[in-house]
Amino acid sequence: MTMATYMVDAVALLRYLVDELPDAADEVFTRAEQGIDVLRAPDVQAAEALYQVESGAVIAGVKLQGDPRETLSRLVTNGPVEIASIREHELSVFASEIDLYTMHDGLLTATHRVQNTKAIVSNDSAFASEDTVWD
Repeated sequence: MTMATYMVDAVALLRYLVDELPDAADEVFTRAEQGIDVLRAPDVQAAEALYQVESGAVIAGVKLQGDPRETLSRLVTNGPVEIASIREHELSVFASEIDLYTMHDGLLTATHRVQNTKAIVSNDSAFASEDTVWD
């Protein structure tokens, strides 16, 4: 069986941290924890998640708390997520569609397309034209 690779947004990362993912998204994270599939988060999405933890944002009714460095360790160093760097090719795709998305959504979509991931783990309607996993 071939490994599937998924792109994840900041909301999925944060809901993973507070254990509040819906079933389909949770299954993708579980498979990544088991080494069956791969999760990638664009660097800007990972940075957004770290920022939200530091700011004490509320996600799925849970107030985030903790050290962003520990959060990075839980997600990446010792967790199921790889960082997907945004390089020139991703920026080129982003630039060609810059008027279609917010900056963060556009960079995630461009990275998803360039890195040919199976789907985006997100509930954001901005990704309606892409394959997504959530509920």
